[in-house]
Amino acid sequence: MAKVKELEALVAHYRALLEEAEAALADAKSRDPQVGDFVRSTLTSFYGRVTRVIPRPSGKPWLEITPYLTADLPGTSTLDLYGDWEMIETPSQALEGRVSGSSFADIAAQLAASLTAPEQRNV
Repeated sequence: MAKVKELEALVAHYRALLEEAEAALADAKSRDPQVGDFVRSTLTSFYGRVTRVIPRPSGKPWLEITPYLTADLPGTSTLDLYGDWEMIETPSQALEGRVSGSSFADIAAQLAASLTAPEQRNV
């Protein structure tokens, strides 16, 4: 019978942890973004760093972002996302360098080499 009591205590402990995690998740989802946070457009999937937050009396705030291409190639213009956005984590290295973790300069060099190399086709 001691085993049942231990399991009941374990279940109660994990339920309490789950409630805390759900509350933390609700807080994180309801938080308004700050300048410097990353968001993604739910319409186009463009993502970038927030440069301006414009509160609205009802609904989500309007956001202005600088598109984020790679760590060494930030966007130069801004996009307005209005209410169609979601907060995301800071992009990871894997997301920044989509081709084997390469930098933009490496990707450009590979593309230039493939364009200037003679094509070999089997016809």
